Amino acid sequence: MYAPTAEDKLVAQEKYRAESYALIGDSVFLSLLGVCLAWGVGSLTTAFSYAVGTAIGTGYVVLLSQYAASFESGGSGASQGRFALIFFLVLLGGKNKDVLDILPMLLGFFTYQLSAFAQGLKAVSASE
Repeated sequence: MYAPTAEDKLVAQEKYRAESYALIGDSVFLSLLGVCLAWGVGSLTTAFSYAVGTAIGTGYVVLLSQYAASFESGGSGASQGRFALIFFLVLLGGKNKDVLDILPMLLGFFTYQLSAFAQGLKAVSASE
């Protein structure tokens, strides 16, 4: 049975960190494109709502990557915080109906899924 050395673990951590930063960068890039599209197609309120959703979604991605990185050390410090962001998103949309639209906020939040899908496509194309 193969036991990873300390050097193998360090290389794996660096690779994960690079992929995590790429995911966050892709999420920010796709979020900016989405805000521009929402502003072009909809109103300023729609674009602002989408931007709020993408900001919370990007925070969710950061906390999710920290949670996944904590498996190496055995901790789970960021596990509950990321779910609080989802609660905050719904609460913010519900309490500010005159300023924010809930549907663009939710679409903005789930923009991180597109960046995760793009990361998966990069991995598949790199393995071929």
